[in-house]
Amino acid sequence: MNDAFLTTEAVINYLQLNLRTVYRLLKAGRIPAVPVGRQWRFRKADIDLLITDLKMPGMEGLTPNREARQLTPTLPVVVITAQSTEASAIEAIDLGVSGYLTKPFRITNLFSTAARALGR
Repeated sequence: MNDAFLTTEAVINYLQLNLRTVYRLLKAGRIPAVPVGRQWRFRKADIDLLITDLKMPGMEGLTPNREARQLTPTLPVVVITAQSTEASAIEAIDLGVSGYLTKPFRITNLFSTAARALGR
């Protein structure tokens, strides 16, 4: 398969969502995809920004960032956390995150951080 595309299973694992939710988002136009036969393929290039939390069920710290970097090395990443430590901030910077926000934060701060990460 072309390396520019993800399978439905890869998107489910990547986004940590169930199949039903992925299809609901797909039908709503929230996840860009192209039909291939009776299946869907998701363009890696359509994933513009990853916003992730350091504390998520079943996932350790910056794991989503590491996995995203394997799929798309230039993907901008914004990390949010209520559990900020100096070590986690340094590790995030070493991994090349584009933004690091501590909770609580104003939504306008998230928007401006995301815009900077996207170069806007």
